[in-house]
Amino acid sequence: MSHKHSDPSDWRATKLPKLAQLDSLQRCLICKDFLKAPVITSCNHTFCSHCIRQHLMAESSCPLCKTEQFESNLKRNILLEEIVLCYERLRPDLLEQLKSEEQTPQVEETKEADLEIIEVPDEESPQVNPTNGNPELVQCPVCSQSMSADFLQRSHLDDCLNGKSTKVPPPRVSTAPKRSKGISSFFQPRKRQDVNHSSFYFSQPEKHHHEIKKIPKIDFGSLATPKLKEKLSQLKLPTSGTRSQLELRYNHYYVLHNSNSDSSHPESDLALRQKLMQWEKSHAAFSSAATSGGLFADSLSHKSITDKDFPVGLWLEKNRNTYKRLIRAARATNKKKADKEGIEKDVGTESGDGSHNTKEFVEQTTNEKIDEKKKEEAEQVGVKEENAEFDFSQSTLFIPQ
Repeated sequence: MSHKHSDPSDWRATKLPKLAQLDSLQRCLICKDFLKAPVITSCNHTFCSHCIRQHLMAESSCPLCKTEQFESNLKRNILLEEIVLCYERLRPDLLEQLKSEEQTPQVEETKEADLEIIEVPDEESPQVNPTNGNPELVQCPVCSQSMSADFLQRSHLDDCLNGKSTKVPPPRVSTAPKRSKGISSFFQPRKRQDVNHSSFYFSQPEKHHHEIKKIPKIDFGSLATPKLKEKLSQLKLPTSGTRSQLELRYNHYYVLHNSNSDSSHPESDLALRQKLMQWEKSHAAFSSAATSGGLFADSLSHKSITDKDFPVGLWLEKNRNTYKRLIRAARATNKKKADKEGIEKDVGTESGDGSHNTKEFVEQTTNEKIDEKKKEEAEQVGVKEENAEFDFSQSTLFIPQ
């Protein structure tokens, strides 16, 4: 916003306090600021394009009437954008005029009461600067005429000392705007060009539409980290950081870019990337604490196993006991299956001799032998499984591709 800390209540102290209603109607319900690139929803409510797009990423409903909304239904409001921009520029002057009119009678009375006439003698009258306030002119030390320094040094001074009269050329008036010198001028904000908003809307319809294409929304669940980095690289955005930071970066630039495309006066891609960089500096997820010993340092939830900087050692340490339990359970299941198959084979051989031919006998004998074998080997198997070590770093899961 060009005028900081403005509020509709500023009009209450003026001669037209009802202008506060007009001021309030041109503000966004979400950010309370003047509408920027306003868009209208399917329920006919208007918000800043950036504000409503960011809102719909978290909640798919209108902030005002709570009806279901979709980002694809948002439509630009070109006329309202020009009205708001025009009002925003006129507001400080109008506010100053309405306030000064109330203070004018008191100022005039004060001037009449304190009016004093002071006579200044002619001898003390201030001398007029012969250079007329033009910094490019200098005064001749002999004849006191004003001229350019180049003309004074080249010919006039010699002629004046020799008693010759020379005609002083009139100073050149430069119509080009002066540029402020020094590196400090580079950091000063540029003034926005004065735009005739009525002419822009009614006489320049070809400028209402531009060729800025919206970028698509991404389903991060089905996108690998290398592909995500590739998409960021195509947008000329940084590809460093954790998986969570990459997703946040893309989402925020997605809102910045698409809301910028809704404006009749869009900013450059460079300006959008600078806004993204400023946002990252103020976001907790991109702070130094978040990446080295902070909020996310002891958590692997924001990491992807495909990241080059994936902490394999930390992952193994955290899940070592889980892997051991899974290995013990798998070995026990395989051993039980093998023992059962061997016993069934033996029992089948016995039943083939004609002593027992019933299925119930086979199952009962098998279970009895399994129980006996378990009792004999329970302690030995338990000790071996407790001391078993598995080198997780050799797993294909962690071999870099």
